[in-house]
Amino acid sequence: MHSRVSQDTDICRLELSGRGGGATEPEEFIASKRPDNCAEYSPDGQRITFVSTRSGTEEIWLSNADGSQPRQLTFMGGAQTATPHWSPTGE
Repeated sequence: MHSRVSQDTDICRLELSGRGGGATEPEEFIASKRPDNCAEYSPDGQRITFVSTRSGTEEIWLSNADGSQPRQLTFMGGAQTATPHWSPTGE
């Protein structure tokens, strides 16, 4: 007997209502047919980096804060990438 496990993670966001006020339902805003994860907003809140296998291998991607205009930043071609992080200056 053989089994196969398939997983597709997407990046969601939700709005917080302040201290003890609750939150909205999570909403997908960066999604593809491949796993997307490890999202982080830039210090100015204008961009997001994330890890995705949407190109076929795990790579680091960049998009606008609303998830639009994703573009691939790394081209490792199979080597596992690390979780991206912003410097305090936004680099």
